[in-house]
Amino acid sequence: MKNTLTLLVLGAILLIPSYSSAADIENLQVKRVGSQLIMTWNALSGNNYGAAEGYAVSWGQMQSDLRIDKYARQHLGNVTSFGIRGADFKRNENYYFRVFSYKQESTYKHKLLKGSQILKWKETGYDQYETQLLSANDPVIVATTVDDSGNEVNVSFGPLTAMPMDTFIDIRWTNHVGLTKDDFDKIHLELSKDAGFTTIAGSIAVDRGKIRARAEGLAPSTQYYVRASFQKDGTDFSTTGGKAVKTIQSIRRDGKSRASRNIMKLEKRPIDSFNLGETPTISTSNSDTTSSLTSVDSNVINSSNKLSIQQRITQVESQISSLQAELRSLRSKLGNRTISRTPVRSRISSSNRSSGRISIQERLKARLSKLRNR
Repeated sequence: MKNTLTLLVLGAILLIPSYSSAADIENLQVKRVGSQLIMTWNALSGNNYGAAEGYAVSWGQMQSDLRIDKYARQHLGNVTSFGIRGADFKRNENYYFRVFSYKQESTYKHKLLKGSQILKWKETGYDQYETQLLSANDPVIVATTVDDSGNEVNVSFGPLTAMPMDTFIDIRWTNHVGLTKDDFDKIHLELSKDAGFTTIAGSIAVDRGKIRARAEGLAPSTQYYVRASFQKDGTDFSTTGGKAVKTIQSIRRDGKSRASRNIMKLEKRPIDSFNLGETPTISTSNSDTTSSLTSVDSNVINSSNKLSIQQRITQVESQISSLQAELRSLRSKLGNRTISRTPVRSRISSSNRSSGRISIQERLKARLSKLRNR
């Protein structure tokens, strides 16, 4: 029983935090002025202020409540002072104060960026205070596991799988049961057009427990890269390497082909998604069906790439299906009138033999057969 418990402990995945002490915001002071306590601090320089949207303040009688991974009490604009109700603070008792810079990520969510040291403060008399600056031990979340030898090993997010369509990509990942709900709260997906992710084209953070999301509003026949991270309180860790995925050529939403019907079904599935807004208008009319569907550009096929061949097979099958639908439509327009007692297929074949020409449909079937034999 003891050995079993040991193995369970060693095999468990842990989030082991490392700690950093920093005093990015300086000269934090607290003084009583009238009926208020006034907090003041030095503003950050332009480079240090960076993408911040303001300052946030926090205070209390527990030093541990003032870490950068906790919630601040008040979020302010770009100011360097704040007043607090003074009656809430008793003489000869210790209180702790701290100020942060922050960025607003959503209506109700703020991410703390940089913090001051923690000011330990006690009022001993009129305009008399005992103060001490304390180093802040802020956790930087690092995902690790412990192997049988007791060595720390980084936790990998695991592989991503992606199914590219013409204007969207469905992304899936494994449900990480080894991490608890206290270890991470979101899965953060990012999409870029460059492998180095120097520019993020779009992103989404989905709740823990979900295993799929969609990037939509993409351009057909375009190369993208996707990566994922665990996220805890807005902080990413264990980020995957970028996975290359290319969207296929555009498919008409006319419901006339198997590919069209399938992609329209996929689009209706409820799924968390983010939109890049790059999709051009895709025609749904049939006015130019024949001319567009009979154009077979073999130059777009990479014969050494099985995915490219499979995609082209799907396109050719779609073209054949659309031609067959058009043929049925044309026949229905003729009604009960009979042109000839000879079946259409026989007339086409005999005509082709006599003229030495091959029909569009037969050319497509021949092309499909060659692709499948590769």
